[in-house]
Amino acid sequence: MAKKLFHEIVFRIKDILQSDFGICNSNGVVIASSDKNEIGVMYQFAIDIINSNFEYNEADEFSFKKITADQGTKYVAYIKSNDPSNRKMLDLISISVENIKLYYDEKYDKDSFVKNLIFGNILPGDVPIRAEKVKIKYDKDRIAFVIKHEKTRELNAY
Repeated sequence: MAKKLFHEIVFRIKDILQSDFGICNSNGVVIASSDKNEIGVMYQFAIDIINSNFEYNEADEFSFKKITADQGTKYVAYIKSNDPSNRKMLDLISISVENIKLYYDEKYDKDSFVKNLIFGNILPGDVPIRAEKVKIKYDKDRIAFVIKHEKTRELNAY
């Protein structure tokens, strides 16, 4: 997923929160943070929370929450603060990350593009633009088979 989307989330939320916070990937590397010097730093607690069964945990000055965007992708949101409302703030951050991940996958996923193209959910003028975004060559010759099945009382179509 594009890191700039995470940066956008962080910088928009930074104005609301009074604490430093960030998002780590599944390797424990900070991919977005309100403190620009932390980007690229690896935190062991992120790896520990991903490998544990806990969704939320606190250690020292950190509060952190596991974010599961889909079956394989996991992130960790963290806040540097001892505030009792950290859990609620992390829940809101995780909702934002999950929503942006869903938006990104829907917009830049080849499978959803082809599905929307087949079902006619994309305007003809938008096809070349969307095809370039998902890196599909749209000006190639292709063959499509249309299979029409007539309703019969039999259960097997063949």
